[in-house]
Amino acid sequence: MELLLGEPVVDGALLPAVEEAHTGSYDGEGASHFRNGNTYVGHFKERTMSGRGEYAWTGLGVTYAGEFERNRMRGEGKYSWPDGSTYEGQVFDGLRDGYGVFTGPHGICRYSGEWKAGHRHGKGKLEYDPNGVSYYEGEWVTDEKHGQGKMVYTSGNVYEGQWKRNVKSGYGEMRWASTAEVYKGQWADGLQEGEGEHEWLRPQNDGHALQLRERYAGKWHKGQRSGQGIFVYANGSAYRGGWRANLKHGEGVFMFEDGSSCAGLFEDDRMLDASSVMQPAADPVAKLDVSEMVAAEKDPELAAKHVVNTLVRFHSEVKRTYRYYAAMHCPPSEAFTLALEQLDTLLHDIKVPTLDLPLADAHRVFFGSLLRPGAGQPKLTASPEPSVNQLVSEAMSARQSAIDMHAPARPILLREFTSGLVRLAHARHAQLPSLAQRVHELMTAHLLPNARATPSHGASTIERERAQSVGGDELELHWPAVRAVRDAFLDQLHPIWLACAAPRAEDTPAHRRPRAPDNRASDETCRCREFAQLLRNTRLLPAGMTVADALVATALKRYDVALATSDDATEQLAQMLEVELTHEEFCRGICHVAMLHHAAHDEPAPLGAESADAHDSAAAPAAADDAGARDTPLPLRPGADAPPATVVAHFLEWRLLPAWRAHRLEEQIRAMAIPSAAADDQLS
Repeated sequence: MELLLGEPVVDGALLPAVEEAHTGSYDGEGASHFRNGNTYVGHFKERTMSGRGEYAWTGLGVTYAGEFERNRMRGEGKYSWPDGSTYEGQVFDGLRDGYGVFTGPHGICRYSGEWKAGHRHGKGKLEYDPNGVSYYEGEWVTDEKHGQGKMVYTSGNVYEGQWKRNVKSGYGEMRWASTAEVYKGQWADGLQEGEGEHEWLRPQNDGHALQLRERYAGKWHKGQRSGQGIFVYANGSAYRGGWRANLKHGEGVFMFEDGSSCAGLFEDDRMLDASSVMQPAADPVAKLDVSEMVAAEKDPELAAKHVVNTLVRFHSEVKRTYRYYAAMHCPPSEAFTLALEQLDTLLHDIKVPTLDLPLADAHRVFFGSLLRPGAGQPKLTASPEPSVNQLVSEAMSARQSAIDMHAPARPILLREFTSGLVRLAHARHAQLPSLAQRVHELMTAHLLPNARATPSHGASTIERERAQSVGGDELELHWPAVRAVRDAFLDQLHPIWLACAAPRAEDTPAHRRPRAPDNRASDETCRCREFAQLLRNTRLLPAGMTVADALVATALKRYDVALATSDDATEQLAQMLEVELTHEEFCRGICHVAMLHHAAHDEPAPLGAESADAHDSAAAPAAADDAGARDTPLPLRPGADAPPATVVAHFLEWRLLPAWRAHRLEEQIRAMAIPSAAADDQLS
């Protein structure tokens, strides 16, 4: 299908034929009929075809209409073939050269991009079907995919990376839609080769985001695991060692879910040395390193023991809570690993995030990149010779440092969960004198009374209890379906997020400043200030609402925030505007804005219709498209009983995105340099 029709070429000068067959002036408009039956109608100059004209190959049924230069096709022109194929773009000496668009018969294939001497060469996009579902976009060399490019297959599979002569070669990322798999690494001759990482992902019920199931990181050969590598299973167990043809082969160590391990020689997935000694599991509580958090206490060693004793006391409840929340949106039998999105649900349930410790900072504290908000970075201490368990843990940690810290699907093992709770207790209850008291307070005042963790309940019961806990909030009740809609718009929402998440001033926190190229870890957030500014600039701030009201009802809805009285309202607003939002909170906040507009029966205002006071209530929200008008009317607003997913989809497509494009908010927000105090005045 990639073979495009070649264009007939007018070889050499045509002057002798013109002299014999030309009718009309040799300068100006005229027509020529050639002995082979071909014809030319157009402009002549100095006895040659020069200027615009149309040349027809009568026997072939092919025509060229465009620019000529001294009997040669040069400049802009259009080829038409008898089967309906066309080429429109730049031409040099009768060959496609420069930028142009080729469209096959009935739109079966379409290439738009650069050409050289009649070949696809440079950057361009080749669409394989009329709807553009399957396509390749990237670099070409003489009609072959060569260089960096993205291929989207009809099945929904996607490869993005390097190519060599039409096959995947070099570094690239492949996503299999049907089997929910992802591979990132080296390729050769279209197969995985060299270093690479393959993840098997499990789709959850109700449109839940993909959650990590199993992962292999290591060597590959001809598309199979071969060489040294580590395989981490969904239940937390792992194998580290040799592989051959996708099977464990050679020296290796298998670590079980409970932390116990067994080392020995493997052959074709079987351990040969049956006498291998099983190493007992290390107690994750006893091995917990709390030295930094108890360093200021009178007797750090004794304080650490008190922390361990406290954790042992609540260990069953912690493990039960972990399993319970890991089961959300998936069968309990498959609920092996807690995902970050599930952790966020737990943290909000037990009321850990506050305006002083927002969810973004809670993530940093939980994963150990921040000891306590305002306390700086934790100190690193020297480690002894690593054990097998530590090597496996380090391999997983290395993987996690390369992904977004706030990624909803980020997996969290039980031992990480326990450690993270201790760090959160240290940050959340810093006013208490000892770490053991802080952990005890987190358990007794937050986790035990608020976390719903009954082990006998199934996933469906979990979801029912979860629904009851959100107080009838329609969006939260139907969040899985709403999330699926949100995910469908992620690419279109991404430019808005990037504009809001961009650093604004010299005093931007270190975690939001641009990082060195070799640091692949991502910790992007945006402030509520930018979120409120987005609503104001798009005139989507709900009518009659102050900025504080809107934030509490949207981006900060999951926080337990009570609006202050008039005396303290200004100070509280200033604090709310500085709260950082993760990408997940940002998108969820936009969905809540959609629900507010739907509940208020707001209708979009005409483009350019400003409210009486755009800085206060933005009483006339806009839903204009990028040109300011549409050939077809806006679809009807969803009815009062429409499901939240329908409401959000309508809002994103017909309200937010058109308003964003029309106002060119990306450039406005990036160029904005309003001092914080002045911005607070405007937003209040």
